[in-house]
Amino acid sequence: MSAIPASSIGKRVTVRLRDGDGFRDIVGVLQSPSSLTNRQNELIDFSDEVVAIWREIQPPADRAGKGAPLSLRILELEELSNTTWPAHVEEQHGGWLYRKSNGITWRANSVLPRGKAPFGEPETSLEVEVTKVVEYYRSTQNVPAFVIPLPTYAELDVFLERNGWIANLKGQFLIKDISEKEIANTDVQINDAPSTRWLACQSDEKIKEIMQSYPAKYLEIRQGDEVVATARVATHGSWALLTRLFVKDKYRARGFARKLMMSAEAIAKDCGATKISLQVDAANQAALALYASLGYAVHHEYLYRILP
Repeated sequence: MSAIPASSIGKRVTVRLRDGDGFRDIVGVLQSPSSLTNRQNELIDFSDEVVAIWREIQPPADRAGKGAPLSLRILELEELSNTTWPAHVEEQHGGWLYRKSNGITWRANSVLPRGKAPFGEPETSLEVEVTKVVEYYRSTQNVPAFVIPLPTYAELDVFLERNGWIANLKGQFLIKDISEKEIANTDVQINDAPSTRWLACQSDEKIKEIMQSYPAKYLEIRQGDEVVATARVATHGSWALLTRLFVKDKYRARGFARKLMMSAEAIAKDCGATKISLQVDAANQAALALYASLGYAVHHEYLYRILP
């Protein structure tokens, strides 16, 4: 007899039961030391006396780019980006999320489709909903814009292109698993809010409100009193997102970007993240080379389309 302890209730287990001259196996979520529910949600009772052996089934490792179907993983990353970089105004219309922030950054001023492919489940017909998008943004003198995660919404992208929407920026979502060995670099200062000099490094004063609408860590490297390199890292669940990585021109090729990125991973790990991601312009070959050297891989591409 191998009694199952109450501490395993709620865990997924496999149990081998003595059954006459043989054995039978049952698998499911333990409801009590002598019962479980299987995949069909059926409750199966058994006696301690017939338990030959049992074990907990360990969930698969939560690895970047693994597990769920690609479309769900894409949505998870797009939600990460949206959550950690929140727009001033958000309105849900069917499966489309309208986002508006007085024209500050495309990410906070575009429609994010997040319903089922191929079009993201607009609230009305595709043609009518796109017209509503145009009216929504132009009513406040903003440029109508979509972010199109690919390949999930490739058909939506084709529709917009055929109707005069221009590709404004093509980007890539990069991901990697965070190493257990990452340690923050001592040259990197870490703060809970962006300092005045941090903001001034790349004129980020205008996006301060958006950045501080979600908790994040602000990294900086100084030369004397001057902030010469910056980064921001925010965590949400098991993911972290790195943004605003920047090094002033005359301080490039000194390894500052690499130091910031390695420190960002260490910080994200300390905040409970196991995976980290970032978004990059697909045309930025120098940045892509740096990210590849640090183990980042392309997860998916996305496109901003605008109607000037």
